[in-house]
Parts: sequence; C-alpha cells; structure tokens
Amino acid sequence: ISLSATTASFYTCAEEPSKLRQIPQRLSATPSLYEILEIPVGSTSQVIKLAYRRLARICHPDVAGNRRNCSSAHAFMKIHVAYCTLSDPEKRAIYDRRILCRRRR
Repeated sequence: ISLSATTASFYTCAEEPSKLRQIPQRLSATPSLYEILEIPVGSTSQVIKLAYRRLARICHPDVAGNRRNCSSAHAFMKIHVAYCTLSDPEKRAIYDRRILCRRRR
C-alpha cells in the first residue's frame, strides 16, 4: 500500500488541539511502528491495544469529521497497520527481527 503524506488538524474534547496537530506530522516521519503507537519496544499486548484505541478515537476519519483541515484517513491507516502488526505475535516477531537487523547496519 502506497500512502501519500498528509497533514491534518483535528480536535476532540479529550485532547489538546496542539497535540492533535502534531500526530499526522509525526506519523509521516516515523519509521517505527512502536513510535506510531507511542509505546516502548517490548510493550504487552494490552498496552498495544490501549494505545491503538486511544489513537483511533482521535484519528479515525469518522471521529475527526468536519473538524479537520485535511483527511485523517492517512494517519489512521498508519495507526491501524502498526496495531495489526504489533498485536499479532508472529508478525511482531518478524518486525522486531527486521528492526534489529536494521540497527546493526
């Protein structure tokens, strides 16, 4: 899947607007799935799930609605891919090995 970078500005009552504006910018420059979900490497499946739900409530296009300047779909897709990879033990192990190999270079 090829995703173009977008910048979105959206607001929910539970989050600070300036923090929300930074999410899409951070996602476009972040190589790590752990950084996308804002969790440390080695997080438990419960922590991964909680992080995904928190970010999904902010970035889901249906939630962002008319409160966005651009589509939040791109940011949500990255969050969803990170969750799908890190919540599956087999996919996560493959991803972690790939990161380890990349760091050794």
